[in-house]
Amino acid sequence: MTVARRLWRSPALRFLALGAALFGLESLAQARRSPERAITVPRATALALRAELRDRLHREPTPAERRARLEAWADDERLYREALDRRVWEGDPVLRQRLVERARWVLRGEAAPEPTPAELAATLARHPDRYAVPARVSFTQVFVSRARHPADAPAVMAALADAIARGDDPSALGDAAPFGRDAALRNAASLAAEYGGAFADALRELPVGAWSPPIETRFGVHRVRVTARTDPGALTVAQAGARLVADWRDDQREALDARARRALRDRRPLRLEAGEPP
Repeated sequence: MTVARRLWRSPALRFLALGAALFGLESLAQARRSPERAITVPRATALALRAELRDRLHREPTPAERRARLEAWADDERLYREALDRRVWEGDPVLRQRLVERARWVLRGEAAPEPTPAELAATLARHPDRYAVPARVSFTQVFVSRARHPADAPAVMAALADAIARGDDPSALGDAAPFGRDAALRNAASLAAEYGGAFADALRELPVGAWSPPIETRFGVHRVRVTARTDPGALTVAQAGARLVADWRDDQREALDARARRALRDRRPLRLEAGEPP
């Protein structure tokens, strides 16, 4: 019996040989199943990387430097593809949300570059509260400062009543007002923020040309005469300007998002695993 035949009679050797054959067959099958894994650098990318390297070095890069830069780019590409193969986003809610936002941006596409006047008018009509113009009031006042008259500010104002009734020049009466003696086209919200709600409420119904009774605020005592009043209204398309265009673009994005969601729901309907609650 030859040495080869004696060795083949060994069970351990036959097991190793069979295992090696099976491993070889599996490797061959895997190679046939696997797609080409080489990283191909697009020509435009290679040129861009070379230009970037030239700008950074302030000279023409050597072949070795160009090759190193391409390999660095390919390393990133390999990691990117490995991340896709491993579906790394499934365990990372932040990364998953970034992909969701990116997909939304891609599916949304680009809105029309400029809206038409009719589209802007329609946007204005859809959002009347955003472009409402509140009632405004202009006024002059006589003011007595509580800081200057801490004990008798109301009495000092009462002493000015005859001069006010005679029509004396208000600028010659009382003290300097905290936000100026005269005010033009102020709305109730801004007056309440500066003087307080009681001051704004007192001016709300005061007739034009009439003097108010004394109004006390944290600053002192005021007598106010309304000189002009405008009714509430709304901005026109021209007055709304860039703000209206921005709202129109927001509406366009919302509409495109809704359209994309409907299309995706048709393509990828919701399914629940058996036994899962709805």
